[in-house]
Amino acid sequence: MSTQHALDDHRLVEAEYGVVREVERSAASGARFGIEITVPGVCDSCVIRENCYGAGSRVWAASAETLEPGDEVRLEMRRGTVLKATAWVYGIPLVAVLSGTLVGHRWLFAARPEEPRVLLSFALGVGLMLASGFVLAKLNDWVGRRLTITAHSLARR
Repeated sequence: MSTQHALDDHRLVEAEYGVVREVERSAASGARFGIEITVPGVCDSCVIRENCYGAGSRVWAASAETLEPGDEVRLEMRRGTVLKATAWVYGIPLVAVLSGTLVGHRWLFAARPEEPRVLLSFALGVGLMLASGFVLAKLNDWVGRRLTITAHSLARR
């Protein structure tokens, strides 16, 4: 990967504003902060804003600063963070529906007549997609810990 591409992956995409509501301190990993979004930065112009987080949602972030509950912060997400989240949220269900449909059509229901074969394969794909959605919902905290969101205090600027 070229140096320019490496720089692009770490460039700030957008910022959100929030208030620190919770602090988790750990000797091994330092502190992480539960931050409630108060002013969605780009949500007003986003096409899928009804299906996404916005004001009132809580995210976990890291910070090099010492933050306490009640501190107002600016949250920064890097381009790579947004791409990772997109891959998890949209990619896994897409792979599940396509895989289920293909496996059902080619192997599981291959002995059936064409019309039930297609319907059963599609139903299997949709079922796997729904199951992957439930799995992603259960893995939400695990995925959230792997996304890079950084908080910066507004009071110290």
